[in-house]
Amino acid sequence: MNTANLLLPILYVVLILLCLVVIVFTVFLVLKLAKTLNHTNKVIDEAGQVVAQANQAVAQLQPAIQKIDPIVERAMLTVDAVNVEIMQVDQILSDAAQISGQAASVSKKIDDVTAAPAKLLSKAISKATDAVEGLTQRVHGMRTPASKDSKPASDDAPGIGRHSAEA
Repeated sequence: MNTANLLLPILYVVLILLCLVVIVFTVFLVLKLAKTLNHTNKVIDEAGQVVAQANQAVAQLQPAIQKIDPIVERAMLTVDAVNVEIMQVDQILSDAAQISGQAASVSKKIDDVTAAPAKLLSKAISKATDAVEGLTQRVHGMRTPASKDSKPASDDAPGIGRHSAEA
């Protein structure tokens, strides 16, 4: 028993020391937990302030938010109206292109009609000139050798022969 009596006080001292270590650790843990809780409370307070500011901003934006829906609706109506106008302009341009083509065709026909008398007159003048030249050549061909010394008959007649010389 002697050893048991000797070991018992050592065991009590070890248990007391162990309890003291557990108590110190628990106190340290409680202090650390208190610091963490204090810091968490500060963060929660700051978050509460941020949420309050956000709620205030949302409250200030609420009238603008209510106005956005009608604005978007009006913008959509405006875009639809612009699309309708663009389709009408497209139809007008198509009609203008068709009218332009028809006007070009009519203009060509008018040019043909107005140019026809001038062409006929030009052909008639050309034929008359050819006839006068043929007549002049026959008159020159009928001369005798004695008449070659005298003036040609075409010089005496005004307009005959001069036209062929000018041409």
